[in-house]
Parts: sequence; C-alpha cells; structure tokens
Amino acid sequence: MTLIATAYAHECIVMGTDTLLQRTENYQTNKIIGYGSIQKLFFIRKTGTGISVRGRASWGEKTIKQILQNFTHTVESSMRQCDVADALQLYIKSNFPQLETSYHIAGYQDNEPFIYDLDFDSGLNLVRENVDRKGFLRYSVLARIDDTEVRNQVLPLPDFSKMQENQVFDFMETLFKLKIQAENLKPTPSVGYPIDYLFLSHDQSKFVSNKIASDFLLD
Repeated sequence: MTLIATAYAHECIVMGTDTLLQRTENYQTNKIIGYGSIQKLFFIRKTGTGISVRGRASWGEKTIKQILQNFTHTVESSMRQCDVADALQLYIKSNFPQLETSYHIAGYQDNEPFIYDLDFDSGLNLVRENVDRKGFLRYSVLARIDDTEVRNQVLPLPDFSKMQENQVFDFMETLFKLKIQAENLKPTPSVGYPIDYLFLSHDQSKFVSNKIASDFLLD
C-alpha cells in the first residue's frame, strides 16, 4: 500500500491515494502472492476529517477500513482536527502497535487547514506538516517518494500558496502518473491505478473517483 499524497494550497486540501493491493500469505509476512485493489482514502463526516493510509492493509481478520471505522466510534462531532489526530495516534498505539501502516490526517478547524503525518517508520510520531517552526502556515505537498527519477521531475515544487484547486489537482495527477510509470518498471510494483481523490475546503468536501461515496465514508 503506497503512494499517498496530500497537497495543501491556500484555498483547498487535496488528498490522493492509489488503490493497488499487494496480497501476502498473511498479515504478518511480506511474501507477495498476488495483486488486488483496496480502499486507502477515507472521510469522517462528523468532523470533516480525511484519512489516507499506506502500509499494511489488514491486521488479523480486520481490514484497515474496519479498524478505522472502529476508531470513528470513539470520535465526537465536537472534536477539533488536532483532537482527532491525537485520538487516532493513541488508538493505533494502544490497539495496533505492530500494524505497519502510516496515515495522513487532514481537515479544517476554524477555517484553518490542519495536515498531520502519523508515520509508522518514525515510531508513530504525530507531526503537523503545514506550519513552520514559528507557527506560520505553509503550503506544500506531503508524500514519500523514494524514486530519484520521480523526484527530479517534480522538483522544485511549485508555489502551492498561489495555486488554484484545478492546478493542485493537475499536480497530483502528474505525481501519481510519474510514480506509477516508475513502479511499472519494477518486478513487484506497489502503486497502481485507479487513483482516488478527496477535496477539502473550509466549508465542503468532494470525492473524485469512480466509486460510490459510501466506499470513502467511515461514519
């Protein structure tokens, strides 16, 4: 379960995920026995929170969507985005500490965008990505790209603070296209079409996908 990317511009947040699933013999091994597809992008309506995932798709008999749905039962509509992010970190650490899955958590709080990275590789440390060291808002894209050829084609990054929604979407589509092209050259690709997108602003949300809305919703 790779690539997830979250771009945050002045007027919107765009979360994107691929849907390729590498099937393994069980949830604790890395031996690939086939491929499929899985949902990696989700939305909590009562708090307006988007969550995307990469890594393990299940633990025991539970899929990652079921795990997140169970988490949603602990979420109150009055919770702020920072509260939801803190609660997810605690929930995963307490109940699934060995689940090798990382998360992007995004949404608006009092018209202010909040973008969090909860990364398994860093010990499930929770980091707010869209503020600088002085606490000022910053605009960029959160993604883990390990292919030099892909990085060379997207760097230097554009100025996201000046980008409109359609420009952010075009950037995301290019990013996923380049990543999938690179993965298709590998013996075991880990990223593939179709791509799901979630658009968030301070007053609305929308999906860009061939799926139905219920596939994304956790509540």
